[in-house]
Amino acid sequence: MSAVIDVWIEFQNAWEDVVDAFNTGLDFLRWLGLDGLADDAANAWDTTVQPQADRVFGMMPSDQLAYGSPLALLDRVDLWTVYVAEPCNRGAGVLDSMGSLSADHTWVGSAADAYAERAGRQLEAVQAMAQDIAFPVSEALRELANEISSFQDGIRGGVLAAIGTLVLVVVEAASGVGMLWVVATLAVALGLLGDVMANNFARITEAGESAAAAFDQVRSNAGVYPYTNGQWPAGAVI
Repeated sequence: MSAVIDVWIEFQNAWEDVVDAFNTGLDFLRWLGLDGLADDAANAWDTTVQPQADRVFGMMPSDQLAYGSPLALLDRVDLWTVYVAEPCNRGAGVLDSMGSLSADHTWVGSAADAYAERAGRQLEAVQAMAQDIAFPVSEALRELANEISSFQDGIRGGVLAAIGTLVLVVVEAASGVGMLWVVATLAVALGLLGDVMANNFARITEAGESAAAAFDQVRSNAGVYPYTNGQWPAGAVI
């Protein structure tokens, strides 16, 4: 995430340079007696550039950057898979094999019946833990990590492209030459950046909501499948 923050700071600095250069250019035009051209450029800025700038800066407060680290999430996925999902899967296989003892017709009676019934319930519970709880958590975390990574790449790419335009227009703006071109170029660049940011924020918001829904379903599943005495042990509830 630091790469996104760094490039955003770079954008803010470049934007300040553009504003300063534009004001310098307006002063120069007025010094030349071209007040009408300066007024036209200032009005065009106020009506086309400033609204786009307000939109961009309004979408990127500091809390919008706090989407976490994809690598940290993937580390948690690996831990969850190694210590929860895979052991549950292996445990289900072991219980399934143990349950095959019930097929031994030389062992009959109430003890055999009780063993078969208990083993079957344990197998059902562990299979449910693996299929409806353990692996869905891993999948949801991995999908969220991928979406955060895509979000960061998208924001960073859009901001870098905008920085290139800001750097390009500084000289033109400060010299007073082509001020209306400067305004039009900035309006387009900021509009494109705003669209990129809006699309990426919409995607990451949707991804977060999907992950939350997945975790809600996991919690629901945790209450549906009974453990040996009708409830999951407390540590199994997420």
